[in-house]
Amino acid sequence: MVHIERGIDRSLMLLDELIEWSHASSNDKKVAQDVLDLNAVIEEVIAGIKQKAANKEQTLTFEKKDLPKVIFDKRALKMIVKNLTVNAIHFTPNGGQIKVLVTKANEYLHVSVIDEGIGIPKKMLPTIFEMGKDNRRLGTNEEKGIGIGLFICRDLVVRNGGMIWIESTLENKGTTVMISC
Repeated sequence: MVHIERGIDRSLMLLDELIEWSHASSNDKKVAQDVLDLNAVIEEVIAGIKQKAANKEQTLTFEKKDLPKVIFDKRALKMIVKNLTVNAIHFTPNGGQIKVLVTKANEYLHVSVIDEGIGIPKKMLPTIFEMGKDNRRLGTNEEKGIGIGLFICRDLVVRNGGMIWIESTLENKGTTVMISC
């Protein structure tokens, strides 16, 4: 029965992500960019997923900074930050740390999600943001991924005029995924 419930939860999560993505990336309309308080958006996302980290006895931190506003689609930004942070939770062992940081670089703000997880194997890096590649693997507590989250993140970041990249990844030494906005 537990396996059926997990399967249903996973299916609903996939459906939810696809609906959110289709709404945020519709070719029929322009990206609905807003002037956003990045601190508020990140805090809202973290509040919604903090329990996932607590369930793995992980420390999830975000330090507010005095930042300029950003122009970005709010729905898309929330989806991106949530996906990157949930990935970090899944791939970080129990008791590990995950940090969400914002830094200013020239005219951009960079949002970094830094974890102490299992890293990304080198063979996956060239296709990590591509759809249709088998980039799925189990998290540290056997959490199952959907395999399209980073593709969706890249699509939404690019539609909003930003970039996404992996700053560092060493197997068993963690990963840093960054976006510019």
